[in-house]
Amino acid sequence: MSKFPQPREPSFLHRSSWCKRLLAQNQFTSLLAESDSSSAAYNDRYSVGGGGVTVLIVMLGFKRTRRYRVRSACDITIHHQQERTAGQSEIVECQMSSIDEGLKTMKFGLIPVNVGGKNIDQIVTYSQLAESVGIESVWTFEHVIVPEDYASKYPYSADGKMGARPETNFVDPLIALTAIAVNTETLLLGTGVNIVSQANPMYLAKQAASLDFVSGGRFMLGAGIGWLKEEFDAMGVPFERRGARFDDYIVAMRKVWSGEVVEHQSEFINWSGFKSYPVPHRKSGVPIIMGGTKGKIYERVARHGDGWFLPVDNPEALATKMMPLAAACADEGRDPDTIEISCMWNMQGGIDALKAFEDAGASRVILPIFGLGKDPVAGLTEFAETIISKF
Repeated sequence: MSKFPQPREPSFLHRSSWCKRLLAQNQFTSLLAESDSSSAAYNDRYSVGGGGVTVLIVMLGFKRTRRYRVRSACDITIHHQQERTAGQSEIVECQMSSIDEGLKTMKFGLIPVNVGGKNIDQIVTYSQLAESVGIESVWTFEHVIVPEDYASKYPYSADGKMGARPETNFVDPLIALTAIAVNTETLLLGTGVNIVSQANPMYLAKQAASLDFVSGGRFMLGAGIGWLKEEFDAMGVPFERRGARFDDYIVAMRKVWSGEVVEHQSEFINWSGFKSYPVPHRKSGVPIIMGGTKGKIYERVARHGDGWFLPVDNPEALATKMMPLAAACADEGRDPDTIEISCMWNMQGGIDALKAFEDAGASRVILPIFGLGKDPVAGLTEFAETIISKF
């Protein structure tokens, strides 16, 4: 085994709309790979240079050949030609090749990895299998409690009830993802979603930054407002005004992640004169993935979201959400292409459905583990062979 840690795939190759367009136009020229220290810390950044795009990946690397998939009509084959030590740099050869326009890259996630597991070994082993077969990310659900009965209505089921029974193992999302982080290398880790408005924002900001630190920048904070009043009551948090509290918490947590002296006074928070480290790998902070389709979701996605996780499972439903999102982004002065779209997929329709999801704007589909059959290991293996292998 190499003494160097394996660098993660630079996520901007998937997220940056201008990078996608330039790649599609074959204007990508070269990669400059540079190691900046002898530690395992790394970042990614990019800039437009003369004659095309120059992408700088600050990382520790070693001799290898790896194919990076991008959502465009091309592939990049990246050849790392020699081992590097701190402070050295090298130009890395990039070869462009056309790929089938009908099979652009779709990312695949699994949810929920933290619910129903018999033990942590089962959760970790399944996540390792997911990583090995090409799953890009694993996601969690969050409920601190499951009441035996409740008057609150779950907004995404016909009967108003969530699927989990009170006796279901509902492992805390950040603890489950930490266990997965230390036992995987490239798998992205997302909450889908954590209920921000019922949490202590200081603890949540600290825990999110710490998980990002432990995972080497692989964490995404899926964020929601919450619907289960009985859970808020059990936690001693007001259910009322949870939307306003959510908006304030998001702004405040980004200040905690900045590494600068925090000053934030509001109706809900009074923070002043401190810093909190470690800070996330990305300068903008832990990516925030807005969850849901209710309430002021379009405004919140446009204002706060690095991504949007929609609980819709068909391309037609997704397509109806894109125009209101574009309008909300216009109000915020934001390019909607900078928001990564994820949605559920019921695994119906095969490759044609995935093409339709991409056409509707999705770059990631998230599979419900329970939809993989009674044997989720066999179901995932078959899915990888029949679907993921086509990408």
